[in-house]
Amino acid sequence: MSNKRKRSNIKSKKIKKTKKNIFKKTNQQVIDKLIKLNLSSEYKQNDDTYKQNDDTYKQNDDTYKQNDDTYKQNDDTYKQNDDTYKVFVFDLDNTLYLHNVNSFYSDRYHKDVKVFLQNLKTKNKILCIATHNKNPNNYLDKMEISHLFDHIIYEKRNVNPYENSIREYTGKDEMIQEIIDKTKCKKEEIIFYDDADYNINKVENFGVKSIKVDDNIGIVFNSPILTF
Repeated sequence: MSNKRKRSNIKSKKIKKTKKNIFKKTNQQVIDKLIKLNLSSEYKQNDDTYKQNDDTYKQNDDTYKQNDDTYKQNDDTYKQNDDTYKVFVFDLDNTLYLHNVNSFYSDRYHKDVKVFLQNLKTKNKILCIATHNKNPNNYLDKMEISHLFDHIIYEKRNVNPYENSIREYTGKDEMIQEIIDKTKCKKEEIIFYDDADYNINKVENFGVKSIKVDDNIGIVFNSPILTF
């Protein structure tokens, strides 16, 4: 092979190698640029996400602050009620013991009643029953709460729900008076719960705070008056 041809082949190889390096370098630059663009897009997306999350956190923080103010307000209300009422008087049927609900609800509710009454006792509250039921211990024993009551006032007249109207029963105001005589408490220190409008009105007119109970729901334990 001539020297001229050898030099030509060497030159050709150098050119190919140079082109290959340039192509490789160019490809790497393109890849680097694509990576950069991709990362930039990802960073932007993440930044938007962080910003959105930050707004969410801020919103939640405002909600927590609002709830905190509400809890503080409720706590003040509970504390005030805790100081106000010393005697808690409950009707039995369809107030503490629910007859008109399914077994699942009644079982859960009656357990809640027991816990609620136990909490009141730990706060040295006087618990009383004022009922037209002639045998209240039948239900109180079933719920395992008889021992929690300081006084149980029940119906002693010869009446029954099939023959007599509620007006012929002992008035709940009379039962409250009996409780006042036994506890020596003032009317304003007593709170009364019943499911019958007639009884509620009687006791309200007597001067004692009264709460109407829905016989399909029972006592609402998370109300400000009940939760201390």
